[in-house]
Amino acid sequence: MGLVERLKAFSRFEFARFDAPVDSGRMPPLPSTLLAHVVWDGEGEKIRVDGRYAGGSAFLTWVADLKRHGMHPVVESVAPQELAQARESTTEGQAGDKYLEFLEMSRKRHVEAAELGASDLHVLQREDHAEFQIRIDGELWSVPEWELDAEQGEAFVRATCVGLATVKEPTFNPLEFQDAQVSGNKLPETDIESVRITRGPAYPIEAGGGVMVNRLQPRRHTSHQRLRRETPASRLRLVKPAAPEGKVDFLRMGFTPLQLELFEQVVLMPDGLFIQTGPTGSGKTTTGYELLRYKAQISPELRQTTREHPVEYPREWAVQLLSTGQNSSYLVERMLRMDPDIIDIGEIRTADEGVAAAQAAQTGHLVFGSLHVLDPFELIGRLHMLDHTRLSKELMCNHQIIAGFMGQRMVPVLCTECKEPLERHMGAMPAILVDRIRTWGDLEHVHVRGRGCPHCAGRQILGREAVAEVVLSSEELMEDFLRGTTVARRNHRLRKGSDKSMLGNVMERVLAGKIDPRDAQKNVRIEAYREGV
Repeated sequence: MGLVERLKAFSRFEFARFDAPVDSGRMPPLPSTLLAHVVWDGEGEKIRVDGRYAGGSAFLTWVADLKRHGMHPVVESVAPQELAQARESTTEGQAGDKYLEFLEMSRKRHVEAAELGASDLHVLQREDHAEFQIRIDGELWSVPEWELDAEQGEAFVRATCVGLATVKEPTFNPLEFQDAQVSGNKLPETDIESVRITRGPAYPIEAGGGVMVNRLQPRRHTSHQRLRRETPASRLRLVKPAAPEGKVDFLRMGFTPLQLELFEQVVLMPDGLFIQTGPTGSGKTTTGYELLRYKAQISPELRQTTREHPVEYPREWAVQLLSTGQNSSYLVERMLRMDPDIIDIGEIRTADEGVAAAQAAQTGHLVFGSLHVLDPFELIGRLHMLDHTRLSKELMCNHQIIAGFMGQRMVPVLCTECKEPLERHMGAMPAILVDRIRTWGDLEHVHVRGRGCPHCAGRQILGREAVAEVVLSSEELMEDFLRGTTVARRNHRLRKGSDKSMLGNVMERVLAGKIDPRDAQKNVRIEAYREGV
């Protein structure tokens, strides 16, 4: 087996002879850190490496592994510019007819997308396949006939970015975000002025995951509708993107019927910023995941793009980008170039992230984010602290920017079989806590943890559930925020149709005997009842 056939087994990012047998079980994999810095010629056994990495332990170890497998590579250390040139020639030389096949496939699919009146073409590189979607009249449609396996999908993306593109990066690097552009001259049978390409790695990155979004820009005075023609492309079967399966049961998670109604209003919003608040471990990630899953079930034709660090829940319906911390603000900019409808920005830690979230909400996107504040009504002040100018209260107190927010905690639920009445444990309960609970109602049904039983496996509880407060913005609420957080909090809670506070919701469950007052106090500060609390 020659070098090309052997190296093909572990470098999915180089074109090789697709019909050659692969013995992937025997070959040592090329470290992902070297993918952008190593090129081979595809004919002999020469390996070119960027001179800056030639002496690195990763490269030397890999070469040693090749030799132990009976190979005799000839290593040539070259300058970065020479490596880029070698990569260009190697790509074409290795691929041969297959490379030209994918180049022509890319050109043809862009032509067909234009004939269908598409504004965008998306390539979603999954673990075992590449899915193609096009946006027509604002809605995404999947094209089943275009689907490729994972290796072919990578070949398509590379052919587009290296061969079809007329303006491109010096070196194609699948592990970096890169831009390119295709001149309309490459698509002469269309009225396309140019195709703007943005691509980069996406979950699952370790399995070759990625995304490429191509914006088809028509010539002046030509609309996407006018591009449509009666052609073979018009006979392509278009289907709605697959919606996530499984019922989203907010009630089972602990949310109230009123909160379910408020969530339904949130996911039906066309734009705006919805912020979840709470400390670490309060369930924000799970609730956010379920909200976006629910949104995808209602509107599978809308693109969801997320920024996560790390990816905790795979979302097969979305494009998931991995944030490393250092690239967090930059990643938000990349997300906005990837034709999103809905954005999950994750935790807002910096002023740049806050500004990016607000700008995305103002430009027609529905944006989800989170903040680490204990009281949800403190979010305006928290944003103001990040940047007194760009995130000032005067700018952010706008219900068209901040469409809503919520606070959440996770509270243990008492075992129904072994819980015990509070009256048996009055001596063990702090008197001040008992007095505060009494202001909320009768103590007759209040219970505390028992000794444990087989039903709860001795744990005294049956898991945890969410206790929350969900707030939808209004002009009145934002005007109140300008008068002060306390005024905004109190006035909102007194308005008809508003949700109860987290304290009000947890006390309702305490009085019903569902939650031990001491468990409630650990998560939500119990105060004496008064209006607006």
